[in-house]
Amino acid sequence: TLKERKGDVIALDIAIVQSAAPQTISTPQGDMKLNKLTGAGSGNIGFDLGVALPVDAKTDVKSDMSMGMAMQGQEMAMDMTTDITMTLSSEKKQ
Repeated sequence: TLKERKGDVIALDIAIVQSAAPQTISTPQGDMKLNKLTGAGSGNIGFDLGVALPVDAKTDVKSDMSMGMAMQGQEMAMDMTTDITMTLSSEKKQ
């Protein structure tokens, strides 16, 4: 969503949604079953329209994942929650 524009500089508010359907993922150690993957977050990005990359950004994302894998005849379950905050800034070179 466009939050602000001042000349060639714009600011955007963003919403992030992650999801994956249950699936089997083949690995060298065997097949892993992804049971659930969901995530959501938000952030903001600033662009100078005269520059190819964002000049600043910040995002906060939380993801939840549940998976399982059979190892040596036993089912190994793993549930994981991640919270990621990413900040990006750049300087314009003279």
